[in-house]
Amino acid sequence: MSDFGFPNQYNKVDFKYPAKNDFISVVIPVYKDYLGLKDTLESLTRQSFDKNGFEIIVVNDGADAKIRDIREKYDVKIIEISPNKGPANARNRGMEESSGEFIAFIDADTKAVKSWLKTGFSALKKSADYVGGPIKIDKTRVKTIANYYDLIDAFKSKHFINTKHFLPTANLFIKRKIAEEIGGFDVRLITSEDVEFGDRVHYFTDFRQLFLDINTIKITHPPRSHKELIGRQKAYAEGLSLLTHIYPKRFKKNYLKSFTFMLTPPVHTVSRFKDNRLNGVSDKIKLLSFGWLLRYTQNYYKIKYYMKKPPYQMKAKND
Repeated sequence: MSDFGFPNQYNKVDFKYPAKNDFISVVIPVYKDYLGLKDTLESLTRQSFDKNGFEIIVVNDGADAKIRDIREKYDVKIIEISPNKGPANARNRGMEESSGEFIAFIDADTKAVKSWLKTGFSALKKSADYVGGPIKIDKTRVKTIANYYDLIDAFKSKHFINTKHFLPTANLFIKRKIAEEIGGFDVRLITSEDVEFGDRVHYFTDFRQLFLDINTIKITHPPRSHKELIGRQKAYAEGLSLLTHIYPKRFKKNYLKSFTFMLTPPVHTVSRFKDNRLNGVSDKIKLLSFGWLLRYTQNYYKIKYYMKKPPYQMKAKND
């Protein structure tokens, strides 16, 4: 792996403790989201997995006092980072404090089904080295047009692994030896760090990647608002563009594709969606319009950042 320059100063993980066999370390980066973290921890307390077989490491990115106090209710290890440096750095620092042979990543504000840890553990033991499962929007909280679009378009993990060789870190299990061999997440990336990490695993190792499209490893994510989704498109565009600057041989700029997507409404995505809570054609038009706005926003900013010379500053935050 040294021929590829991995690990390097940007993704190196210095593990402090020897790996414990058949043990999982769950790493949760969080940035000022006490309530979301509480939801996640509650779901982890209900796991159908031996309580002595896993640990929970919360990385308090920004050292929020309220999050620091959560250890009084939950049996978790808290790592403080101040000022905040983003999710890639948070996950790496969490891994450094981990003891598990296996490492699981989940985001604060998501909820894991009871069999999540058990299923991920079994897959790592028997099937693969890099494993993920579905991330579903919580239908019970869907109310607005923006929520509906998030429901039908968010977290296409199966598509991601098949076409881009990565899985979102909101629901990801890895063997520790991956990070030992090629490092963790690139801390220069404030978004799309999961894209680069999965791509690195795929192209530079023999580790097996696997997506389990089954409910026993499912994560539930709250629907995002209009403002959150627009902000996400901008940040995602910045992250993808930065990938082309940092890794030009692995990630190519594609002006034509971005320009085409910017001008093309997501007709197929909206036309196949059925929900009896929608009010016919009117709501479908609103869905299509909002989806087009998201496409336009992401690709407009992607082109903008393609043309901008790095380094440009991205504000660190956890999603």
